Amino acid sequence: MNNLKGGDRADLLLLKGWLNLSLKRYQEAQKCFDTSLSTLRINDSGRRARAKFGLTKAKFGQSKRVEAMRMYSSALSDANDKNMPAGERLRRSFEIIAALYEIGEYRSGWLGISRALVSFFEIYGEDEKFQSPIALYWANWAIKVGEIKKLETFINEYKKKIELMEFPTKN
Repeated sequence: MNNLKGGDRADLLLLKGWLNLSLKRYQEAQKCFDTSLSTLRINDSGRRARAKFGLTKAKFGQSKRVEAMRMYSSALSDANDKNMPAGERLRRSFEIIAALYEIGEYRSGWLGISRALVSFFEIYGEDEKFQSPIALYWANWAIKVGEIKKLETFINEYKKKIELMEFPTKN
């Protein structure tokens, strides 16, 4: 692996880190993600966000909640780098925010998932609003944090959209 350069080495270490995470080898995963980060250029925000996302999960796996939340904030900051294409920014942000859902940190991630949903609309348009996996996450999240009124409003908007659709009929 030492003969690999920059991004290639970082990607291989990321994959190794994800494998270790799936096997619940949190310390080994952390080493892979830390090493991946150290090989990256400062302007490689996408890979940096992925490595920090992995570190967030590894730290939670080791019950290091405070460190994990700090890493989460740092990962989200990298994921929101304006130099990244909008779609890539959205994917990285959603990935990182979804980690909080996975571990039950609903309150901590509510603002993030709400922002991700707005970003999705800005990128792909309001017409895609109800088809987005992000919208499903947002709906589940709304239930977890008790934002039932917001969810009801969202559902009513969807219902109206369906009622306005014209379906082809046989002549």
